[in-house]
Amino acid sequence: MASQEKLGKVKDMTEQRIRVLVCKLNFDAHDRGGRYISRKLMEAGMETIFSRVGTAKEAVEVALQEDVDAIGFSILTGAHLLVAAELIDELKKAGMGNVPVIMGGLIPTDDIAQLKALGVAGVFTSVASPEEAVAGVRDAVLARRAVEIGG
Repeated sequence: MASQEKLGKVKDMTEQRIRVLVCKLNFDAHDRGGRYISRKLMEAGMETIFSRVGTAKEAVEVALQEDVDAIGFSILTGAHLLVAAELIDELKKAGMGNVPVIMGGLIPTDDIAQLKALGVAGVFTSVASPEEAVAGVRDAVLARRAVEIGG
């Protein structure tokens, strides 16, 4: 019976619609990339909320209100390390430390390891394809759900 119950949970886990908050800092340049990825996530069957925020704390407040499964941050300013550290810290303070954070934009490949060390689940530079980003978000959310059901 326990294995049947677990199979039911796994089925629910994979069929439940993924909700993603895609953020852009207010002072960051244009939001074309963030809106483009948001659209690609929707085309892949995910629900997206696009929001311009002033701080990482504001992003977490929106994530709480919207009950999202992941947060994607599109960034062009070069502040990706600072934003990631603040965002992950604020998520932990809010009891949402298990919500995957995905970063994308103009991010030097030399900084990817640092972002991962901070706890960023996925990093997609400007040369990544939209399909790679969509798969990265899906994989991060499904991995989180698997942990939550004990798989």
